[in-house]
Amino acid sequence: MKYLDIVFVALFCALCALATVPVTAQAFKTWTLVNPLLSSFVKFALLGTFGECLALRLYTGKYCVPGFGLAPKMLMWGVNGVLIAMAFAIFTNGTGNFMQLIGIASSSTPTSLLERCLWAFSVSVTFNLIFSPVFMLFHKLTDTHIVHTGGRLDRFFATTPDPARYFAEINWDIMWGFTFKKAIPFFLIPANTITFMLPPHLRILSAGIIGIGLGLILAAALHKAKRGNAVTA
Repeated sequence: MKYLDIVFVALFCALCALATVPVTAQAFKTWTLVNPLLSSFVKFALLGTFGECLALRLYTGKYCVPGFGLAPKMLMWGVNGVLIAMAFAIFTNGTGNFMQLIGIASSSTPTSLLERCLWAFSVSVTFNLIFSPVFMLFHKLTDTHIVHTGGRLDRFFATTPDPARYFAEINWDIMWGFTFKKAIPFFLIPANTITFMLPPHLRILSAGIIGIGLGLILAAALHKAKRGNAVTA
């Protein structure tokens, strides 16, 4: 383990400790509840970028390479965090109301453990089937734009995106065949069921950690696909 590995692990553990250690947990909770969008931006800017750096480290031996785009990636992960916080608010409230409407739940707020489990699973299913595919495509398009602008923040804003070109460059074998058909039902839905069982102030942090796991899984799948193409060629 190199020096930077120790630094990255320490930073990750420190962020998680802020939310769980009694000395700082209450301050973390208050900050999250008082500043829901800002806190979501910061958490995802850190955790999302950490996940991408970690995936890069596993397959290149480095946390950052020329053209990686650390600054624009942090910015867009922060924006992603805000979008996820908004979606959480919509789906956690809307799913409960819908369950009450069709008679599955006695009220929009679950009370018993069984109702909480059913509610959390239902929120995860609706969130991941409706929001996640659109979100993943948006993230892929912005990530491709970062690549086409050389990873530079100034060029990221100065260059007009070309969505048609970016869509054509998506590896649909991975996006559809793996991400949508396997990662969402078999990883994200179960993992986010646990997320929605947690107190509200811990859900974004949990989603960020799950995002790191998903990023590593997708990086492994993409790496495997590239190796397969190389062998075929």
